[in-house]
Amino acid sequence: MHHFPINFAAVLAAAVARTAIGAIWYSDALFGKMFAAPSGTLPAGGAATARSLALSVAASFLMAFVFLHILHANQVTSAGSAAPDGLFYGIGLLAAASVSQPGRPRRSLGQLSIDGGYQAGTLLVMALILGAWN
Repeated sequence: MHHFPINFAAVLAAAVARTAIGAIWYSDALFGKMFAAPSGTLPAGGAATARSLALSVAASFLMAFVFLHILHANQVTSAGSAAPDGLFYGIGLLAAASVSQPGRPRRSLGQLSIDGGYQAGTLLVMALILGAWN
């Protein structure tokens, strides 16, 4: 693997952006009620929420770090050139994977759309941040 300088500020910004978008996306103000309604699940509070947030930030950081390597391998040099990669990988990998997760309780088309939209949209945002700070 070719080594290159990692802009950890960009990786952290992309991870925080993804987590913040997730907090808004799945809140009651947007899609939270519709996402939870078919299964009857409600978000946990307190320590469970803090643990979930910490895991989300860590997973988003790892995702941004790996995606930065993909962008580098694809010779992305700006936010504009990163956007197509964000959409391509966001729809083709993340959204598709969120639809086909075995072992999860049966989810409605609405839930799948909400989850897939979040996955594709946040990878696009991450691509824009990482590309801009390249």
